[in-house]
Amino acid sequence: MIKINIDLVSKLINSQFPEWSNLEIKPVEKGGNDNRTFHLGNRMSVRLPSDTA
Repeated sequence: MIKINIDLVSKLINSQFPEWSNLEIKPVEKGGNDNRTFHLGNRMSVRLPSDTA
């Protein structure tokens, strides 16, 4: 199982969008059950599916 956390989001951003790698990543407190959501800087978000079905 893949652990969805700030470290994973950071690695994905660094490899796919290096121009955004300096933006702060913070988890959204109530991100849902099927997805994990993170704030990326002040204007963007990252949403990753977390359902293992």
